[in-house]
Amino acid sequence: DQKIAIIGAGPAGLSCAFYLAEKGYKPIVFEKNERPGGMLTYGIPSFKLQKDVIEAEVEIIRLMGAEFRYGVEVGRDVTLDELLEKSDFISLHAPALPGGPLVNADTIAKMKDGVCIINTSRGGNVDEKALLEALNSGKVRAAGLDVWAEEPSKNHDLYSHPMVSCTPHIGAQTVEAQKRIGAEIVEIISKM
Repeated sequence: DQKIAIIGAGPAGLSCAFYLAEKGYKPIVFEKNERPGGMLTYGIPSFKLQKDVIEAEVEIIRLMGAEFRYGVEVGRDVTLDELLEKSDFISLHAPALPGGPLVNADTIAKMKDGVCIINTSRGGNVDEKALLEALNSGKVRAAGLDVWAEEPSKNHDLYSHPMVSCTPHIGAQTVEAQKRIGAEIVEIISKM
C-alpha cells in the first residue's frame, strides 16, 4: 500500500488527488487553510467558485478514497519528518514556502529510499542540486517537474536525467488559466 502525500489543496492538488483516487490510490492531502480550493476559494472574486461547489467536488474525491487534512501546515502541525518518513510519493502543489526549499539535502535524507517527488508548485520549493544527487544515488527513484528554480531551465543534467519527467511550466497554459491571469492583470492595473 503506497503512501502518497499531496501538499496543497488548490486546483492542482485537488486534480492530483482525484486522478490518484480514480486509479485506486488513497492519497492524503495536506492543506494549511481551513478550506480547500486555493485560488478557487481565496482568489480573485470573479473566479471564486461557490463554497458548496468546491465542497461537493472534494466530497466526491474523499468518497473515492482520498483523505483531507485542513488547517494543517507541514512543518508546524504535522512534522515534515513524519510526512517524509512515511511517504512513497510526495507531490508539491503549494506556494513557495518560507525558509528555503522544502525538498533539500536534509529533507531528502529523511525520506524513504526510492521516494518519488513531483513538483508543480514553485521551482524554489526544490533544491535542484540536492534532487539530482539523490536521483543519481537512487535515494530518489524518480521525479516529475513542471517548474524550475530558473526558467527556462539551464539544469541540463536534471532535466535530461532518465528518471525525470519534465514539462516546461505548462500547468497554467490552459485556456481557463490564461483567461484568469488576463483578468487578474486587468484587475491589478485598474487598481493602480
